[in-house]
Amino acid sequence: MVDEEEMAAASAATAEGQEYLNTSDPSILRFLIAAREEVGGCASTSRVSHISSGCVPLVLLLVLCLVLLLVLSLVLLFVLLLVLLLVLCLVLLFVLLLVLCLVLLFVLCFVLLLVLLLILPLVLLLVLSLVLLLVLCLVLSLVLRS
Repeated sequence: MVDEEEMAAASAATAEGQEYLNTSDPSILRFLIAAREEVGGCASTSRVSHISSGCVPLVLLLVLCLVLLLVLSLVLLFVLLLVLLLVLCLVLLFVLLLVLCLVLLFVLCFVLLLVLLLILPLVLLLVLSLVLLLVLCLVLSLVLRS
C-alpha cells in the first residue's frame, strides 16, 4: 500500500515536470538528487535545459577537472621523460667509465710488455756480464797461482 502511494506521488511529480523525492527514503539516490539541486539548481533531466537553466557552473567544474587532469598527465609525462633522460645519462656514464677502464688496462699491459721486452734483456745482459766477469776473475787467479 505504501508502495502504491509512493508510485502515485512519483507519477504525479513527473507529470508536473518535477522529480519525486521521498524524504523518508535512506537510499543514496535521494542524497544525489538533493545534492544536484543544491549545486546547480537543476531539477530537469534533459541536457539542453541543464545548460540553459543555470547548470553552467557544473559544466565548468567538469571542464576544469578535465583541464586539471590533462595538466597533471602532462606533468607526469615530463617527469617520466626526465627520469628516462637521467637513466640514459647514467648508462652513458657507465659505458664511458667501462671504456676508460679498458683503455687503462690496455696501457698497463702495453707498459708491462714494454718493460718485459726492453728492461728484462738489459737485466739479463747485466747478470751475464757479472757472471762472465766473475769467471774471468777466477781464471786470472788460477793463472797467476800457477
